[in-house]
Amino acid sequence: MDHIWPDPRVPVRRTALGTVTIGSRSPSIAGVGSVAIPGGTAYCDPADSAGPGSIPYFEIADVDVAYEFVADLLGADVADVCARLDAEGIADSDTGGDPDHDTATTAEMTAVATPVRPLDWLRDLASLHWLDLQAPWPLDEPILQLETVVLAERLAPWLDGDDNDDDPAVGYLPLIDPVCAALELPGELPAQVSGLLIEAADSMLAALSSSDPRRTRVEYAVGTVAGSSASATRSGDFGGVVATCVPELALSMGQHGSGRTFFDTDAVDWRFVRRGIVGRDETAMSWVLDMSADHPEFSVSVAAADRLDSVLDLSWSAWQPSHLECVSYAGDQPVVLGSGRLHARPDQHAWVGTIPVGRDTGGLLAALRAGGLRVVVHEPGRRPAPISAAARVAAAARRWGSRGVCAARISAVDGDSRSGVLDASRAALTRARGLWRILPGTAAAARARRCEELIESLTQGTFESRPSVAESLGSVPAVRSW
Repeated sequence: MDHIWPDPRVPVRRTALGTVTIGSRSPSIAGVGSVAIPGGTAYCDPADSAGPGSIPYFEIADVDVAYEFVADLLGADVADVCARLDAEGIADSDTGGDPDHDTATTAEMTAVATPVRPLDWLRDLASLHWLDLQAPWPLDEPILQLETVVLAERLAPWLDGDDNDDDPAVGYLPLIDPVCAALELPGELPAQVSGLLIEAADSMLAALSSSDPRRTRVEYAVGTVAGSSASATRSGDFGGVVATCVPELALSMGQHGSGRTFFDTDAVDWRFVRRGIVGRDETAMSWVLDMSADHPEFSVSVAAADRLDSVLDLSWSAWQPSHLECVSYAGDQPVVLGSGRLHARPDQHAWVGTIPVGRDTGGLLAALRAGGLRVVVHEPGRRPAPISAAARVAAAARRWGSRGVCAARISAVDGDSRSGVLDASRAALTRARGLWRILPGTAAAARARRCEELIESLTQGTFESRPSVAESLGSVPAVRSW
């Protein structure tokens, strides 16, 4: 057992749906990361403190398949309790073939966990998966992808099982040349990057046969690093983080108009456009509706995503769709005003397009006065149904929560800007809390309290995080992706 917990007891529950869960799940304010495990899924909330007693939340669909994995990472007592609850659930649901008789019940027990080191790696891998979806600012993408592969390889004996016949080098094959090139670069790399590269190279050497011609190059690259001086862990420049998290600098200006021309800025809903395609700040999108001519013109522009130059001096570009699509709604009861496509304009570093909206200027003006105008930008094939006002507020709350959580995670990195990052995290979380408080219901209230708890934890210095190497390198200076 690698960890000593203040309280090693963990709740294990059988749900009415027949799944077995391990651990507790707090209301999420920024989404969660997940990792597929044998027989189920492990979830990690990046807003949770990563201190002693912190484990992922597990959902087990097949206890028999998951038993060995759970026993290895959490101990035999937890695995036995899962099996016992699962067996009791099967017995309870034996209805003798009567489809109208449902005896599904929930049950909960407490087990004593004996967690091991791979549990930390599992949390880290889930956090990287979350970052890949939710990071609100540019990261060093080659480092993020390499770090993901390294952690997946560390966990392979537990995640893949003994029956896995895949070549262990498969995950590294595309990375051999760039990793070796980075190790052979003149000058010093940050210590945390060198350590990541050396671990990747060692795994390559373990996987490559003695006759593989690539082995010689990997050995030479490792020797190059071994003969050079080590640099200190590098603390990144987080000035961009601070600016992104301050609501006064990042909020939309609101709809404005003069006569027959209206304009506004807004955020793109992250649920419908993946990271690395468009900007993720609250003013990434702008639109202008000009009704001064006989044919009203509605134009939309969305800033393209920036990227961060990699410390590995490797080129990287995110997958880009051929175009984006957008639909505009007007009025209190949303009526489709028009829809169209946005195309990449590298000279403007933006996705731009003009959308036909018809000639009924009187109807347009009435709809605008009734409920304003909203624009939804999405990738092809991901068009959502009309989004309610409450859903838009919740989406904004999650964006601010993601900014606050990301800033909280990197606040553990030593550096001159640490105090500024802490203030920025609290500012973003305060904004998220205010948005959750607008919404009705117990779930929104619980998320508002979760924001408050995290703000308090940051203020008292009790929040513990395990930032990834990619996060620790900073977020600026970002460069244009085209």
